[in-house]
Amino acid sequence: MTDKSIPLYEIPEIHERRWWILGVMAASLTVVVMSVSGLNVALPTLQESLDASNSALQWIIDSYALVFAGLLLTAGALGDRFGRRNALLFGLAVFAVGATVGGLGSTPAQVIAGRATICLLYTSDAADDLLCVDLGGGRILKKKNKKKQQNTTTHIL
Repeated sequence: MTDKSIPLYEIPEIHERRWWILGVMAASLTVVVMSVSGLNVALPTLQESLDASNSALQWIIDSYALVFAGLLLTAGALGDRFGRRNALLFGLAVFAVGATVGGLGSTPAQVIAGRATICLLYTSDAADDLLCVDLGGGRILKKKNKKKQQNTTTHIL
């Protein structure tokens, strides 16, 4: 059992795995960036093959950002509740489903649904990065939980 007053990044077991953790987080983010970049390159082909209107193309692009903005805080809360690792694994699984739906879509609506689903990986990944993980630059605040009479740690980036 570790002492609650020690920040997570100073716990020896976590400190030893820091490069592995960074590699996994960077790889998951690379998958998302490649997906966004690939979409921008494929827009002319999508317009031709799906006979998509300008409005449909705009929805294909913006559905990603819309879902991301709407679910970022929720994904952070779920990551806190069920664990960051589980949130990332769930996001990767949903990303695979969304990429399959979007890639095999034969109508603009199917591609839009796939793109919106792909965003769930990035939402869970970004929520872990931005809201849950203290990389050493943040302050650690201690507060007393009056109900349970135990110390809890809050990370502020």
